[in-house]
Amino acid sequence: MAARGWEEARAYFHEALRRPHTIEEGRLAEAWLLRLDALSAPVPASVDRSFDAQEGIATLARWSNPRLTVGQARWIGIAVETAARQQEIDPWLLAALIYIESRFNHQSISRAGALGLGQLMPGTARAAGVDPADPWQNVLGAASVLRWNYREFRTWPLALAAYNAGSDAVRRYGGIPPYPETQWYVRAVLWVHSQIRRGN
Repeated sequence: MAARGWEEARAYFHEALRRPHTIEEGRLAEAWLLRLDALSAPVPASVDRSFDAQEGIATLARWSNPRLTVGQARWIGIAVETAARQQEIDPWLLAALIYIESRFNHQSISRAGALGLGQLMPGTARAAGVDPADPWQNVLGAASVLRWNYREFRTWPLALAAYNAGSDAVRRYGGIPPYPETQWYVRAVLWVHSQIRRGN
């Protein structure tokens, strides 16, 4: 990403942190800033230039979560690419969502009870017909929910907003809800997507 774009992204999150927000929202914004800061370093060439989504996403997963074994990272690359293709969405967008949600940690559990790579809430997982504790089903569920949202709202920013805040909130406000967390979330996922999608 160009230096100007990076500076604009960082400025947005720092400005957001200066505005009134809850402790939890502040923690989320700070966590996303750390993840964006990590991506300000050169992305591995195999992510930046590979036309093979499985290989590139596996490299991104291993790079962003060094605790993963090579085999685990490779499996994540296959799972993300396969789920995305099944749902006819961009695998790099799904990878960006997972990066922001869990940083490719399949054991991640949020304070709200969201589980796994895609941080699925139990109710969302039930609606998608998946077991959120199963890594493959979690990835497939995340891809399915994102696709459902896109089919309803017809833009990816709104689909991401619905993933974070729920479809009802997007319908209620007729757009991205005015929640700081959701506004930060949409911008973070789209920025990460633009960064890792370069050259692919």
